Amino acid sequence: MRAGDYSAWFRNQIKDNELANEAAGIEEDASLDAGESRAAIAEFVHRRYTAPAG
Repeated sequence: MRAGDYSAWFRNQIKDNELANEAAGIEEDASLDAGESRAAIAEFVHRRYTAPAG
């Protein structure tokens, strides 16, 4: 993750620059451990790609 693989994948394969930028911020945050960073990225993906219930 610290190598920027998540943000690169979002940018180059998914073609979602906004999500890639959010992921890059997480990747650069050295204060987060692996579990926290995965949870934060999962939350960004969930918020962006899950339709509201109803």
